[in-house]
Amino acid sequence: MSNTKKPNSITPINKPKSKREYVRVSNVIELCNIIKSHGDKTAFSYFDKARNVQDMSYGEFYDLILKTAAGLTEKGYAGKRIAIIGETSVNWVASYFAILGIGGVVIPMDKELDIDSIVGLLGSVETDAIIYSATFNGKFAEAQKTAKDIKSFIPICHDENEVGEGIIPLDDILKLGETAVNNGYKLPEVTDREGLAEMLFTSGTTGTSKCVMLSQKNVFSVVTSACETVPFTPDDRIVSVLPIHHTYELDCMLAALDYGIHICINDSLTRVLKNFKLFKPTGLVLVPLFVYTIYKRIWSEAKKTGRDKILKVGIGASRALITNVLFDFPNTFAGTAFAPEERNVARISLRIVGAYKAQQSGLSRTVTTAQCPHIAPAYRPVQVLEDCTFAVAYIDIVETDNLLRDKIIVTVG
Repeated sequence: MSNTKKPNSITPINKPKSKREYVRVSNVIELCNIIKSHGDKTAFSYFDKARNVQDMSYGEFYDLILKTAAGLTEKGYAGKRIAIIGETSVNWVASYFAILGIGGVVIPMDKELDIDSIVGLLGSVETDAIIYSATFNGKFAEAQKTAKDIKSFIPICHDENEVGEGIIPLDDILKLGETAVNNGYKLPEVTDREGLAEMLFTSGTTGTSKCVMLSQKNVFSVVTSACETVPFTPDDRIVSVLPIHHTYELDCMLAALDYGIHICINDSLTRVLKNFKLFKPTGLVLVPLFVYTIYKRIWSEAKKTGRDKILKVGIGASRALITNVLFDFPNTFAGTAFAPEERNVARISLRIVGAYKAQQSGLSRTVTTAQCPHIAPAYRPVQVLEDCTFAVAYIDIVETDNLLRDKIIVTVG
């Protein structure tokens, strides 16, 4: 048999894959049990009304899911169709789990839609109830009178001025759930992985928004694929930035909960960089446009402060010296793992990797790895040029208030 390579044949790249530290799940109850097993580890960090950061452990999050599920069951909503709308919050995510857990159909809705569109879409799929954030308080007053199918309106943060027969504050549901849990309530087993579990509406960019129907098999196959694709670890910390009703963001968050990752919730796009600085993420789930926006901000700030020439020199030097640093930058951005389709964006626009003397770089300071414990060991350079002072191998956006400096000062430790 000839060993001659065939024309146009493709040689596979047999690169070993790093170990994935997760448990494969097939339904919501299995993931709930994994969440429970993570115990006292921090699951979420989020801002309260006063913008103070609050933490919730995995054990506490599991308890919230259980009480929500029990309360909805007590109200007769097991197996019903329930929509959720609003900003990302622990109650939003717990409600998602709870609805699936009681055999219901969850309907994540786009919070940017106008009320008439929201009510119209929910009516088209015969929605039984809707859980909503404080930004929607009072906005469903007309729908309470006209929406025939929606029997209950469940505010996450109830406004006392919002009254009506169909208003059931989430706090009341949680109180009912707590009593039921104390009396022995358990989440029921999933008996049909291929039954209807989730209904999503497309963005409607090519016409009328359409409903997509998913089973738990669909949802948790994607979760497993996300866990298998991206090499996160239980020691990672991510910041949730994208809208939670987006399938990409939601499924990646479910995967993060499987891993046992610390999830920080961004409260505003206007404060996203400040929140990165506060939470010090080792991972982000983003779309290419978001990365490009950060890239433009870097250059804009550089030009305003007259430091764009320094940045260009640093990038040029790093490209020249990149072969001397054993560092997998295409997989990282500030220690961030990207999905495959986003890696090219990071490689092209933000490839700042290299090693050289501080006095030759034009940069004013160095940072040691001891000062940046959030940099995962796997992302640190393991070999640099002799006689170098530091390496640009990590885009640090969390050390100072100076946007440009944060982007170009890094360490080898």
